[in-house]
Amino acid sequence: MKKRLFISFICILMILIGLFYWPTLYRYAKLTEKGNTYPIRINRITGHTKIFFLDYGWVLPGNIFKNVTLIPVEQELSIYEIEKLKAKASIDASGLGQRSFFVELYNGSGWTIKGITVAIQIKEKNGTVRWDRKYKLRLSIAPFTSGKADTEVFDALDIGSFIWAIVEAKGIKTEE
Repeated sequence: MKKRLFISFICILMILIGLFYWPTLYRYAKLTEKGNTYPIRINRITGHTKIFFLDYGWVLPGNIFKNVTLIPVEQELSIYEIEKLKAKASIDASGLGQRSFFVELYNGSGWTIKGITVAIQIKEKNGTVRWDRKYKLRLSIAPFTSGKADTEVFDALDIGSFIWAIVEAKGIKTEE
């Protein structure tokens, strides 16, 4: 009788350990996509798989993107893409001892331009350099269209000349 009770106890204990301790209901793994790692869990009984996202919790694959609008990330354009930007610039008086730098830009690239950095060098009438600065201009110009941007430049009254160049551009790659 004691032997039978002991064997029953061991069997029940093994069943309880099997149900509640190991193996667990889920098997965990990881998914790496474009440099991002996401934990995934697979139900050992049904085989259903879910992916964990910080903003949404455990989600069935495919469901995460049904109600979510992805925000594209701005990227720095290559020199090759910057060469496709054609621009004209001017410095005009804006009053109060200041001047404005105006740029009209044609976007010949396949990117939506979101911002540019321009280097401006102001020269005296005798040709010496007064100053050399960089300015960031925010704008939004779709591919193969034109747009305008401006910024205030200080200490640019009574100048001889100026030279400028686009030294950096950021944008969002247009889906092909």
